Amino acid sequence: FVGGEPLDLTAKELEVLALFAANPDTALSRERIMNAVWGYQYCNDTRAVDTQIMRLRQKLPKTAGFEIISIYSVGYKLVRK
Repeated sequence: FVGGEPLDLTAKELEVLALFAANPDTALSRERIMNAVWGYQYCNDTRAVDTQIMRLRQKLPKTAGFEIISIYSVGYKLVRK
């Protein structure tokens, strides 16, 4: 829920968002996200992370109070607006 409204997220989107919520203001590499959400067997396809981040950004309302930002050559980070 964001602002009392439920978000329509897939299981993987929810896992990624939960990982960010557990690590606020911490830059997470694509590899770390892959290992935490998909497991080591998928570590060669980090583009899946980019796809999940793109979908999460589209689904999160502008009024959420937080956003997922890109950290150049590191990965992504959840920050308060």
